[in-house]
Amino acid sequence: MSRLPGHVLRGEHATDEQIRAMATALNRLHQDIPTRVVEALEPAPWGPATAVNNARTWADKHPDLGDDPLVHQAFRAGAAWLASDVPDKLIANPFPPVMGLADGNHANYLWDDRERRVWLIDWEDSQGRSVLGW
Repeated sequence: MSRLPGHVLRGEHATDEQIRAMATALNRLHQDIPTRVVEALEPAPWGPATAVNNARTWADKHPDLGDDPLVHQAFRAGAAWLASDVPDKLIANPFPPVMGLADGNHANYLWDDRERRVWLIDWEDSQGRSVLGW
């Protein structure tokens, strides 16, 4: 990043200090924007309900899995889990919505060596409110 101090964490193993700084940055994002402000936003387009629906749709298409029996076994187990009510329970979220970073790619975390902190820098998928676990 030429305009911001630091470097992205893509392609490297994060240190314990960097992982703690990532958690601090995400906690700050989740906690510092008042709930009433976040509730006024439209839900993010790719949240838990959408993810479960898309996964179920993809599983229903019965993709070509090749010849590996282990792949077939894993697909059957995943499809059975998706067909159960467990994913629906995961969608029901009792917590207030938060502003969330929708993409956990390490390229979206800028490590600032000088301040020893992480900055969140990527927002193209972060339209609308999210849920804390997402």
